[in-house]
Amino acid sequence: MNSKSLPTAVPLFVSIMAIAYTIINPNNFQTLYLSIGAVLVFGLVIWLFSQTDKGVEWLAEFQQIKIEMRKVVWPQKFETFSTSGYVLIFTIVVAIFLWMVDSIFSWLVLKIV
Repeated sequence: MNSKSLPTAVPLFVSIMAIAYTIINPNNFQTLYLSIGAVLVFGLVIWLFSQTDKGVEWLAEFQQIKIEMRKVVWPQKFETFSTSGYVLIFTIVVAIFLWMVDSIFSWLVLKIV
């Protein structure tokens, strides 16, 4: 999906969801009208913003972000799973350690009081 199709895809998706909801619940057309109105207003606001100087700057910035995202070297599946495993193991070890420290302090407080 390119950057030009995203502004079109979001209102289209919302409209499809509103129509599907109206088909499921045919007695409630208010949702359909509100959804279509919200999509039209959102589209108008985005279009008006894109015509301003600040909007043009933002669009240029998003184009730069898109270019930089292509340069990112994403981790392989193995790297992702191994790193997630390390984080999970470390989290469990720290949780056990904190539980032990909490138990010791609770025992001490009960002995003192």
